[in-house]
Order: sequence, then C-alpha cells, then structure tokens
Amino acid sequence: MPFFIKSAIPGLSTRSAWKLQIALLVLVGVLVSVPREAELKAQVTQPQASPAAAPPAPPAPQQANVAFSTIEVVVRRNDTMDQLFRRFELNLADLATLRGLPELRTQFDRLKPGELLRFTHHEGELVGIERKLSDSETLKVTRDENGFSSNVLENPLEIHTRTASATIDSSLFQAVAEARLDDRVAFELAEIFQYDIDFVLDIQPGDRFTVVYEEVFQDGVRLRTGNVLAAKFVNDGREYRAVRYVDEQGHGEYFSPDGRSLRKAFIRAPVQFS
Repeated sequence: MPFFIKSAIPGLSTRSAWKLQIALLVLVGVLVSVPREAELKAQVTQPQASPAAAPPAPPAPQQANVAFSTIEVVVRRNDTMDQLFRRFELNLADLATLRGLPELRTQFDRLKPGELLRFTHHEGELVGIERKLSDSETLKVTRDENGFSSNVLENPLEIHTRTASATIDSSLFQAVAEARLDDRVAFELAEIFQYDIDFVLDIQPGDRFTVVYEEVFQDGVRLRTGNVLAAKFVNDGREYRAVRYVDEQGHGEYFSPDGRSLRKAFIRAPVQFS
C-alpha cells in the first residue's frame, strides 16, 4: 500500500507514504463507524410502543338515599297509641312488636294529654319513636336490621337560685312584672301566704316582698321558673316569712322560720286569687 501511494505520487518519500497511509486508514474507519453509530442511535431513540392502559373501573353503584318522614304529635285527651298509628297510617304490626318487648310494654299504654311524641317512618314502616318521659329523660326507640331497641336518654336539668325584691304600687302582678319575674311567682306568693293575707282586699301600695326562687335550665337554655324556696312579704307593716321544706316523698310544704306550718284551718280569701 505505501508503495502504491509512493508510485502514485512522484517524489513522495517512503516515510511520508506510510504517514499518509495511516491517515487514510483512520479516515476510512471514521467514515465506516458514522453510519453504524447513527443506526444505533436510531434504534435507541425509536419510541417503544407501551402496552395499552386498562380502562378505569366503573364507580361502585351507590345505594339510593332512603327518605324518612317525621311526625310530631301533641297528645290529645283520650288519645291512645293505637289511634295515633291509625290516624297517621303507620304499620300496626310494628306497634304490636313494640308492645311485645318487656321494656316497652307499659311505656305506650297510657299517654298524657299535652305531651309530645315524635314518630320517624318510611312509607308507614316505623323507624323510631321519641317520647319525653320527664324534663330530664327521653325514651328513644330505634329500628335496625336486628329489630327494635330502646334506651332512655338522660338530659339533666340545671337549677340556678335567684333572689328578687319589689315594692307594690298598684297590684302584686304589676310589681312582679316590674321585677321581671314570671306570673307564677305572684301565684306562688298568694298561695304561700293565703292563710295570713287576703290578696284581694289586703294588698295596698307600699307592701313589699322578697323571694328566693329557682330557675330551671337545660343545655344552657332557660326553661322556666322553678319553686319558690323562701319568701318574705310585708303587708301593712307586718312581716310574714316562709321557707320551703321537701319531705322524703318529694312533697313540698312551707313553714315559718321557727318550724310552724303555714297551713291553717281557714284561708283569708276563700275566692281563688287571680
């Protein structure tokens, strides 16, 4: 090969011919490798087809919301649970089931006029009942897949003690109203001192009173005025005092500070005070 190059190029030395031959060999190698590298790059950069992603699963079917209806009933005189179920087209078989439960057997036998009952149902099928047993207790009956169950919810009362005083200008009721007290306080004062004072004829301007009484709250909400715990009434300059005492049976009665019952054989005003 160097001799071929030397003969092809007159005057070229043997050493130069060798150098030229080496250079030609390198150039040929480069030219041959370029297509090969381009081919490899094309193979590397050629996008690969990825497997098709599975379509998203359809959402699970949701259960339709069941609409419950609520009936609130204020019990009327002579109402019975059977009559209420018929009046509001509730399932009588559910009532029979409730009465078959020992803990509920007597709860629905006798209703009190004025009490509130709350029925929850779905198209006549009973879901629940709420009955207020007292100010602090509510009977709640609920239905689930196992049938009916009941429990008594405790909602205790909060008793606050208050003191108020007022002077009468024209009437006891006006003085009570000006002191921002309930009319019940006026009635209780008249009942407590009815054996000593005729609240129809004896009351006069300048009479005055002081009462210690209860206010009943539940969950921070005022419900009503409670009992009068103690009272002092000054009528025509004469002072009368009363203190409430509750016996073991829960019966309340008023006594004087020295322990004498305020009840006497006769009251001063035989006509009911109003």
